[in-house]
Amino acid sequence: DAQWPDHYRWEYVESGPELWVVDITSRARVFDARPILREGGEPFSAIMETVAQLGEDEIFVLYATFDPVPLQGVLGEQGFRWVVDQIDDESWRVIFVRG
Repeated sequence: DAQWPDHYRWEYVESGPELWVVDITSRARVFDARPILREGGEPFSAIMETVAQLGEDEIFVLYATFDPVPLQGVLGEQGFRWVVDQIDDESWRVIFVRG
C-alpha cells in the first residue's frame, strides 16, 4: 500500500488467529499515455473515456511524459483528488481517486 496507494482492495476471508486468508483485488484502471504523447498524439478523449468507465470504487492511474496539470483541473472539477510522482526524466504517474 505504501508503494501503490489505493491500488488494491483487501477483504479478510479468515482473520486468525491461526489461519489468515485475504482476498486482494486491484482497484486500479491504468492508462499509459506515453506512447501516444511521444508520437505527437492527443490522448485526452481516450483518457476521458477510460475515466467514464471507472467503477465507483476504482481509481485511475495515468502514465504521461509530463505532469498533466490541465487534466488535474478537469478531473478535480469532477470530484477527484490526485497524487503525482515523477518516475524519471520522461515519465510521470498520477493516481486519481474520487472524493
